Amino acid sequence: MNTKAIRRSLLIAVPLLLTFFVLKGYSKFTEGNFEKIHNGMTTDEVKAVLGSPTSEVIQTDYQAFDGLSGGPADIAFQAENKVRHARRPLNTTYNYINSSTRIEIDFARDIVVSKKGTFK
Repeated sequence: MNTKAIRRSLLIAVPLLLTFFVLKGYSKFTEGNFEKIHNGMTTDEVKAVLGSPTSEVIQTDYQAFDGLSGGPADIAFQAENKVRHARRPLNTTYNYINSSTRIEIDFARDIVVSKKGTFK
């Protein structure tokens, strides 16, 4: 192989390898950050520590805007009472998963109630 071919190969390979190692090595899904999460934190506070979750599971139910109780049989708008209903999250689970980490944060009404983590 001549010198020009080697240089050209290095100009392509080195930036790709650096990008790979920088991206692979940088993750907020660390044991140290996991330990910063505690019951009572909000979803925004958790996202500030761990970033956006890789997946999210939301359980919802109908809740009245004015505090009246609602249920799955309620309709979105009750014309006779003029009470509007909307789906609001009751329980949410944020999952943070990569090749070496699995973190699960459970929320009740956007407040942390439990956490689990496994780290390799």
